[in-house]
Amino acid sequence: MHIDLVEESSVEIERMDLSEVDALEIVDYFGRFFNLEFPNPHHPGHYILRAKGHVGLFSLQGGSCIRIVPKVPCSTVWAMLVYAKKVSSLRWWQGEITCDTIEQIFEVFATELVQRVEARWHRGMRWDYEPCEDRGSPIRGRIIGPDYRNSWGVKFRYATGGPDCSDNQILLWTLYCMRSMPWSRELKMDIERIFHQLRADISLAPSCIQELGARKYNRRQSDYHAMHLLCRFLLEGIAPRIRQGPWPSIPFSIHMASLFEECISLWLVTTLAGLWKIERQWELGLEGSTTLSFRIDLAVFDRDGGNPLAVIDTKYKLDHEPATGDIQQVVAYAVRLGVDTAILVYPHEEIRAVSLRIGDVAVFSIGLDLSADDWSSVGAALNEKIKSILTHKYNYVNIERKH
Repeated sequence: MHIDLVEESSVEIERMDLSEVDALEIVDYFGRFFNLEFPNPHHPGHYILRAKGHVGLFSLQGGSCIRIVPKVPCSTVWAMLVYAKKVSSLRWWQGEITCDTIEQIFEVFATELVQRVEARWHRGMRWDYEPCEDRGSPIRGRIIGPDYRNSWGVKFRYATGGPDCSDNQILLWTLYCMRSMPWSRELKMDIERIFHQLRADISLAPSCIQELGARKYNRRQSDYHAMHLLCRFLLEGIAPRIRQGPWPSIPFSIHMASLFEECISLWLVTTLAGLWKIERQWELGLEGSTTLSFRIDLAVFDRDGGNPLAVIDTKYKLDHEPATGDIQQVVAYAVRLGVDTAILVYPHEEIRAVSLRIGDVAVFSIGLDLSADDWSSVGAALNEKIKSILTHKYNYVNIERKH
């Protein structure tokens, strides 16, 4: 059975269509992605499945498949992924790629990685060398010098190496994780082939996503940099949990709120760096507590004096107007940071544009047209609105005027 639903929405499933084994698997293994309400006196004949903030594809032990599609067009998800994951320079982005489903988004990334790894395998995988020391009569490498305590041989130093290094182990581990995913038949065959080609000379060692983000590359490693970017995206999507035992499949998913926040943050930090200093995930402790704190999506500071100017909070919602809770949250951020400007950013233009005052804090909402093909035009429009607000060219208008 295939179950399709939109992120953050619910669907009713007939009791006979979802086995108890599959229902328990959803609760035990996929609880971070779904809420599942079992049949009860209020709805005795069906389950209620609600998707949380992820989109993706999930295969269950009994053969059922759950597909969560995004609230925004898949082309928009693709554009955000390419920008936020810093893979805009990959060659397939120069062509015309149409991603109409969430599966196609992942498959494009996976196919590109397989092609790049196989091309590198044909050229020869990167070798890593380690210095070694030895003693004997056949000399190799550089002579260190005579050792008068042992007259029977000469001590020397040389380098030994091979393809079994961390750069290649990352590629092999990603291919290993990809093997159990529900790809097309052709892609699964390609993954198996290149996996076994590499497995002959490279150790299978788990790779940490955080380690991938901290790696440094030189110009001679540009191809590995691109491959590792793809690895990071795929591992982030398929590694909520690697299951062992009889369960053969692994989910792949994208947390849309995090992707939206990451994309907006990266754009603003990059493009507005000449005007203001913008800090991502700025954490502020609460007075009177050693454990409680606020974590602000974006905090804007004066570049010269370092004085705080505003807070910006991203809200991945398709509401028609900002929720009271969103306004309360961003006002609390502004008060704690000591600024008089708070901005809410939403992923669609249908959001009601508000400009209101709550005490000393002015709150604004900005809606973006994420359906546009050119992400730079979306970002440019966002920049203009933020500049207008922070330079006080924006007219304060209280939409709740009393008549």
